[in-house]
Amino acid sequence: MRKLIYLTGLLLLVAGLFSCVSTWSEGFPIGKVSSNLESTDSSGRYFTSQGAVRLLFNSVKQSSTREHHSRKHSVFVDKKHPFALNTIFEVGPDWYFKVSVWRKSSDGKGVAVVAANNPKQFYKVISEVVERDDNGWEKLESTFWTSPLFTTTTLKFYVWNNGSLDTVFFDDIAIERLKGEHFPVYNEKYFKLMIDSTAFQKLYKNRRSAFANGVLQSSGDDWVNGMVFWNNEVNKVKLRLKGDWLDHLEGFKWSYRIKIKKGKAWNRLRTFSVQTPVSRFGASEWFVHRIYDSVGILTTRYGFMPLSLNGKNLGLYAWEEHFEKQLVEFHRYREGPILRFYEDANWDANRYLAHHKKPANSDFFDAAVIKPFGVSRIVKDPGLYRSFIIGQNLLYQYKYRLKPASDVFNIDALAKFYALSDVLMTRHGTIWHNIRYYYNPVLCKLEPIAYDCYTETGFLDWVGRPVYGWIKEEQGGSHEGQYLMSRALFNDFDFLKLYTRYLETYSAQTFLNDVSDRYSGQAELYGSLIRMEYPEMKFDTAFLFSNAKKIRKLLPEFKNYVAHRIETNQKFKNQPWKPDFDSTLEPYFIDHLTFGYVMPQNLDSVLVRIVNLYPEKLALKAFLIGDKRYVLFPEEPVMLPAFHNNKNNFVDVWIAGKPAFFVVKLPGTDKQFELPVYPWPQPTGKESPWQVIKEQQEFPDSDLVDRISGDTVFVKQDKLTLNHKVMIPRGYRVVFSKGTTIDLIKNAAILSYSPVFINGTKSEPVVFVSSDHSANGFAVLQAGERSRLEYVRFEGLNTLSFKGWNLTGAVTFYESDVDVLNCGFVNNSCEDALNIVRSEFLVKNSLFDHTFGDAFDADFSTGLVDSVWFTQIGNDAIDFSGSRISVINSIVRGAGDKGVSAGEGSKLTVNNIQIEGANIGLASKDLSVLTVVNTKVTACKYGVVLLQKKPEYGPAVMKLMNVDLVGNQTKYLIEKRSKVILDGRVIMGDRKKVAKMFY
Repeated sequence: MRKLIYLTGLLLLVAGLFSCVSTWSEGFPIGKVSSNLESTDSSGRYFTSQGAVRLLFNSVKQSSTREHHSRKHSVFVDKKHPFALNTIFEVGPDWYFKVSVWRKSSDGKGVAVVAANNPKQFYKVISEVVERDDNGWEKLESTFWTSPLFTTTTLKFYVWNNGSLDTVFFDDIAIERLKGEHFPVYNEKYFKLMIDSTAFQKLYKNRRSAFANGVLQSSGDDWVNGMVFWNNEVNKVKLRLKGDWLDHLEGFKWSYRIKIKKGKAWNRLRTFSVQTPVSRFGASEWFVHRIYDSVGILTTRYGFMPLSLNGKNLGLYAWEEHFEKQLVEFHRYREGPILRFYEDANWDANRYLAHHKKPANSDFFDAAVIKPFGVSRIVKDPGLYRSFIIGQNLLYQYKYRLKPASDVFNIDALAKFYALSDVLMTRHGTIWHNIRYYYNPVLCKLEPIAYDCYTETGFLDWVGRPVYGWIKEEQGGSHEGQYLMSRALFNDFDFLKLYTRYLETYSAQTFLNDVSDRYSGQAELYGSLIRMEYPEMKFDTAFLFSNAKKIRKLLPEFKNYVAHRIETNQKFKNQPWKPDFDSTLEPYFIDHLTFGYVMPQNLDSVLVRIVNLYPEKLALKAFLIGDKRYVLFPEEPVMLPAFHNNKNNFVDVWIAGKPAFFVVKLPGTDKQFELPVYPWPQPTGKESPWQVIKEQQEFPDSDLVDRISGDTVFVKQDKLTLNHKVMIPRGYRVVFSKGTTIDLIKNAAILSYSPVFINGTKSEPVVFVSSDHSANGFAVLQAGERSRLEYVRFEGLNTLSFKGWNLTGAVTFYESDVDVLNCGFVNNSCEDALNIVRSEFLVKNSLFDHTFGDAFDADFSTGLVDSVWFTQIGNDAIDFSGSRISVINSIVRGAGDKGVSAGEGSKLTVNNIQIEGANIGLASKDLSVLTVVNTKVTACKYGVVLLQKKPEYGPAVMKLMNVDLVGNQTKYLIEKRSKVILDGRVIMGDRKKVAKMFY
């Protein structure tokens, strides 16, 4: 009841918000003004009008009876007289207009223009044809909102021959001020957003600032509180304006970034954006997201829904996932940081351009700090922080071309990304500051995330060629740092070969037909919803087939070009031009050209490095530590030297305590700036752990390898001791023979990018052991062919832990299918004895015994577990997440946590197993469905547990058929909304917050 009263009050409070912002009524009243160019004023110099206000249009001398639309006269514009029908009218803030004029043109030239006296304030070209008649006349029409900064502003209307060599005729003008934008009412479920008047006014103020600056630049202070109504639930949210350009803020259909408050989710998302579908070219953006996803490229989830704000219908919006861990986990990847180049210095340059109509030459490229999304979470989590530092240095290597692509990226994913960007013409998403990068903690490399593929006008071909990788040494513009980054990728021939292969695959007619058949139907449905509001926005795949045809035509020549480059070892020099930076810049550039880092140190004091890329000296005045300011030499402040294309332009300062901000003053002014100190060190391009291992050893390793025959590597059949890490590259088949024993000491490890065939026998097994218990494990990564392990024993191993690169399994298979037969995993001291990720497997007739953590952990995999014993397991015996797996004929005896655990949307089937002496016998959580048949669970603290651990998931289900639950302290512990189906009878959960009991 209290919530209902509050919501009623809120509705009354905000009912007038949309009308309270723009009440100025002088000038052009609501209504329509039109002229058919038939009557003139008393002077005979101006055409008159009819309607809401009296407007006069000039150029009577250009009146013509040669052509006419509705009556007898029109006006003409030609090369000698390019302008006509000039009129002026007064407007106010956030007024909505529809303007139309009829045109007859032989070549499609000729436009109408609405502009302020200063075009920097407002300039609108009306060129879209919305109607045609049988006599060759075309109706040009457009709608627009005035700026919220307008008070009493004069706009002018005129028509213009913008390049036609022939005469263009215009007739029948209409200028109409509407009450507001009309949005269609949709039958689809509405996303109902509510904010109070204080929040609305704050958003409106931020919007005005964006219009004043020419771009929207957000800060942490921009968030406001609100509520969302969806599926009969009310969720508290935080929201702010989003979108860099002002098209996201026109009228009252603004774009928002929305965060669902802790413990809740919407559509399995915690943070997401909503924006007009036009900003991303309608349904085409959804369509290409689905194609990227279909080939295994990470991309944001994307969709459409109608939205209302405070009860006012705002029509259809596109929603898009933000860059959080849910993005990578939904696509079946392990959590890792998502990184980007912080682009605000670049937007300062755009802000300058918008105001001055000329570029500002600032060092925005070097000022593009590499940042993670979710900074506070990354910094608080030691594992994520270590991963970020590795990923940050990898991205720095890419930025400054310090390492080849294959050392920095998962080049298979990167090649797919660039090849698809060519075929789909999604070049906007390949611009250096638009790409987001996932650091894959298993591979110790970066992968691209596809998003922001189109602009509001569709395709952006900023490289000017159908095949991105067809680069010429002398191409203009390509020697600036931001272009050299992507250009350098194609100096890596391994990447270039993969890119060429995928370009051929994705431009093929069969591939295009397949993706079109799968996704065009849904895209056309979304397109029909969008056309209800934007009739001109049509979804059409013709562009895709046409562009692919061009690429197919070029491919033979391009493949010859690639072959020649590889054969002659032709590499681009990639030497940057020396930029000529401006010696003075507007003071607001300081906000993003000057910043600090907390540098590594082992003392109580903190070393802060202040980088200054602003072209004037700055006085360092103070640091902000917590709520206190630590003032440095107030009489003689530390001076930051001016930047004049001098690298390493920084000052190091030792202070007591870790600061969040510092304060600088621009000498000779009263301007002070509070600037960030990033809680991580300045990147140097330090080698990643993977790169260190690669550099430290040569292949073949003489301590391990007996011989190589063709593509087969034969490991020595002996008792071997390995005291270093061995990395086996892809392209081989690695054979271990019966009776081989390998003692991994001094943190040794075996990492193979080729499939392994370990051929032990019952009497002569292959043994991997660590006599000093330091082994960094055995891992097979992206092998490309199914491995086979038979009669193998892994004993006393730990897992890879090297300079921040950490795996979880003593034995790991990542994107590498495997059969594990008659194997033993004994006394391994790690998180998982066996970890299989994104793979298909068979584990049969095997043993897991005395494992410190989990015995068998499979993530995002499919497979069968058959006749396996799990004894004396420290944590979970069987722990599967995001997987489709069957477990049959197996036994669990003694598990510190769960006997069988299904999580994160898994579908598990368990048949004929025994679980004894576990903390939890059977567990299902987070939208998982665990089906259990002919099974016995005894002597456990909890027999059956169902819960929701992660808010972006949902309740769990467990189906029990012929299951004995005997001697368990608690038979069922079922959270609300989860359910057990026991031999056809439904048992609904009645417990709250079960997850808090275990996590």
